[in-house]
Amino acid sequence: AKTLWILQTDDKGARILHQSLAGKTLPGSFALPKSLKAASMSLDARGRLLIVDSGPEQNVKIFDLKTRRQVGVFGVKGGIYAGPTAQIGRAREKHFNGPSAVGVDAQGRIYIG
Repeated sequence: AKTLWILQTDDKGARILHQSLAGKTLPGSFALPKSLKAASMSLDARGRLLIVDSGPEQNVKIFDLKTRRQVGVFGVKGGIYAGPTAQIGRAREKHFNGPSAVGVDAQGRIYIG
């Protein structure tokens, strides 16, 4: 059955809501950690939820929808501000600067905007 996974944010934090297409609340909703500054999300074919953390960590948190637990991270904690002093602020692989969007293709490749 097709369902909706919705990212809801407010001054109290962020939650993932699970609803039917008719708007009925379904099991599986959960609160995200307070430290996570959720900007957007995407689902992959493996049943994982990828959530952009636009806060100080500047990466993507990966959650398993069955367990509602974080199972991975994509990107370096701290983004372009992480690493040796000589490297800070430079564009490098998986060092994001203000990530705001995430997508996943059919092969599982992750795209950050």
